[in-house]
Amino acid sequence: MEGLLQQLLNEVVVTPYNREITDRLTTVCDAMAVNVSVKNIDRHIASFVFNRPDWDFKEEVEAKYAEMNPEDPALVLPPLFAIVMSQYVTIVAITTKLQGRDQATASLILMNYMLYRKGSLTRLILPNHISELYYKLDAYIAKNDTIEISGEQKHMGAILSTPNYLTEHYNDEDVRKEVREMAKMSILYKRQSIIEKYKEDREKPLFVKIYEYLYEIVKQTKWVFLKNDVKQLLLQILSDDEQKKQATIEGIVGELIKAEVHLPFVELEGSSLLLKYVHRDEKIPAEIKSKRLMAAEFGVYIYYELLLENIIGEYYGD
Repeated sequence: MEGLLQQLLNEVVVTPYNREITDRLTTVCDAMAVNVSVKNIDRHIASFVFNRPDWDFKEEVEAKYAEMNPEDPALVLPPLFAIVMSQYVTIVAITTKLQGRDQATASLILMNYMLYRKGSLTRLILPNHISELYYKLDAYIAKNDTIEISGEQKHMGAILSTPNYLTEHYNDEDVRKEVREMAKMSILYKRQSIIEKYKEDREKPLFVKIYEYLYEIVKQTKWVFLKNDVKQLLLQILSDDEQKKQATIEGIVGELIKAEVHLPFVELEGSSLLLKYVHRDEKIPAEIKSKRLMAAEFGVYIYYELLLENIIGEYYGD
């Protein structure tokens, strides 16, 4: 990350600080990135996505700088610097500080906020550094969902017919492997029944159908890190004509509100933008209300918002 903060600052402003001060600010931000977690990374992401300075963060950086550099004059940062530093802290946290599930979840939070940018990074500072933070969730799932369905069921009959078979063979690796396969098969079976249900549904409004379908898929997938190809899931229930349909974000949200679609959790994450517009009566920003989403595109966005809510509820709830 050496020189990255300087690079970010140079993209947006002629910095009034020399390299020595910028290096000290880098050290300050690196120290602050250590305390970034899944529960508080929203504040940093929201700042640079919405292009709004976090005034509390600005004061925290100034105070931390004074603490770490007591001989220097007090530093008062321009508001724009707080936005840049929020982006820098996000990059450092996801790239080098957060690991495993935490990194994957933070990456998903970032991706969900990108609805506001509607897939465009052009207004972000050094957007390549942001896009490199995507898809950590996919990598995490690929690493963890290693259960293969072999089709062999040597122990199935005994498991079903003998009440104590599992406890008596607890240390048998083949038995445990087969039980895990059976659990995964159960999820896939439920998923197929959901697919069949919504494949035949031609009555519900299109975006309501997509929402309720993916809500059930996420809800019934009891292990949230099971591999899912959301695009393929959508193709299995959408006709060719449905795939071509699109609507504005404002129109989609209105359709979902009218249908009173299910709320996944009482509290909603900051980056679940569509869910908040539907369930919290939160005003849709003027910048995106008229932007259009294809049916499958909406499905991808809402799937990952629902998935994030499930992950937070499962692993990060109080």
